Amino acid sequence: MAVWGERFQKQIGHINPMRGSDAITPLPQSPHVERNGMRLHSAFQPIISVVHSKIVGHEALLRGHSQDAVPMHPAEMFPRLAERCTPEEIHELCSRLHLQTFSYLNNDGWLFLNVNPDSIVNRRHVRDNFGRWLRESGLTPSRVVVEIIETRACDARTLTEAVEGFRDLGCLVAIDDFGAGESNFERVWSLQPDIVKLDRAMITEAVTNPLVNRILPGLVSLVHEVGCLVVMEGIETEHQAMIAVESDVDFVQGYYFSRPEVQPGDGAHIVDVFDALSAAMEVNEAERNANSRSYISHYVERFYACIDALMLGDSLETGCWDFVHLEGIQRIYELNEQGFQIGRNLESKARTIQDERYRPCADGRGANWSRRPYFKRAVATPGRVQVSRPYLSIADARSCVTISMAFQEKGKLRVLCADIDHPASHSNLESGARFSAIVRR
Repeated sequence: MAVWGERFQKQIGHINPMRGSDAITPLPQSPHVERNGMRLHSAFQPIISVVHSKIVGHEALLRGHSQDAVPMHPAEMFPRLAERCTPEEIHELCSRLHLQTFSYLNNDGWLFLNVNPDSIVNRRHVRDNFGRWLRESGLTPSRVVVEIIETRACDARTLTEAVEGFRDLGCLVAIDDFGAGESNFERVWSLQPDIVKLDRAMITEAVTNPLVNRILPGLVSLVHEVGCLVVMEGIETEHQAMIAVESDVDFVQGYYFSRPEVQPGDGAHIVDVFDALSAAMEVNEAERNANSRSYISHYVERFYACIDALMLGDSLETGCWDFVHLEGIQRIYELNEQGFQIGRNLESKARTIQDERYRPCADGRGANWSRRPYFKRAVATPGRVQVSRPYLSIADARSCVTISMAFQEKGKLRVLCADIDHPASHSNLESGARFSAIVRR
C-alpha cells in the first residue's frame, strides 16, 4: 500500500491546491476524493472496436461509498454533491479525478469523459481550465474524447463554444445519447463531432421492435455519411450485441462485454467474446437466409407461371389472376425497358379495405421505377428472379419485398414486379434477405 500510495502521490502531488476535502487520496484499490461525507473514485468501462475485437478506450464513471464503506447509487451521490457544489465545481472534481486516475493507471487508448455544457462558461474557459487539468494529468489531448451531455438548458452558442474549446486543445469530441432529448441530426450537422454515441434506448427497443431493428443500420450509415464514428452503448445481451454488429457500428460498450472496473484488465477475454458472438451470428445468418429463401420460393414458381402467360399474350389481369389472390401478395405490375409502369397495378382482391389516406399514390400508371434496385438488377440479368431488400411501398406505406424478372414480350423487354407482404411477424427477413437472386429455371 505504501509503495502504491507514494507512486500515486507523486503523480498527483500538484493537485493539492484544491480545497482540502477535494484532495485526491490513495487507497489500496484506487485513488479517491473525500467530499460531503463520501469517498468518490473513478471506474472505467471498456469501449471496444468491433473490427479489431479489442479495447480501444474507456469511459470514466464516478463511483462512491459512504463513510461506512456502503456503495452509493449515482442517483443519491450526485444530489448530495450538488448540495454544496456548483455544476462547475462538480465538473472540475470529476474531470481532474478521472484524468489523474487514468494517467496513473497508464491505460492505453482513449479516455471518454462526460462533460455537461452547462458547466462550461465559454471557449476560453475550456482552454484555460480543462487545458490546465490535462497538463496536470500528463495525458496527451488526443487521447481524450469529450462526451458532450446535452441538456435543454444548454443553448446552441454554449454548445458550440464548448466544442470549439475542446478542439482547440486537440481533444476528440463525441455527442452522447444520440436519438434522445436534444441530441439529434441537427446537433450532429452543426457540431460535427468525431464520434456519436447512440442512446442505449435504441438497442433496447431494437430487440422487441422490428421497425427499430430495420432502421438501425440506415441510421448508422447516415451518421457515417456525416463523417462520425459510431458507438453503441448499453449492450447487455448476446442478442443486443448481434444487432449492434449487424448495424455496422464501429464501437460497442456494455455489460455484455465488460463491466466498469476500478483497475481495468488487459481485455484478453474480449477476443473470446467476439469469437463466440461471430459463431452465433453465422448460425443465425444461415437460418435467416434459409427461412428467407423458403418464404420467397413459395411465390416464385407461380410468378414464373405469370410470366409464361404474359409471353403467350395474356393480359396482366388474366395471366396473373391466380397469383394476385395468393395470401401475402399486395400487388403485381409491369414495367417497360425504361422502367415506366405499363397500366395500373393489379391489386390483391383480398385487400378489401384500402387506406384512403394514400389514395394519391395508389395509381402506378406511368410511374418511373427505373431507380429501384429490383428494376436495375432485373434488366441486367433477364430470366432471373430478383428479390429486393425490405422497404416501404409508396403505394400504401406498407413494408414489402419485391420480386421481379425481365423477359421478352412481343420483341420488347418487360419487367414483371410483385410486391409481397413483409409484416413484422416475418422476423426472419428483418435483417435478412441478403440474397439478390433466385437461380434461373
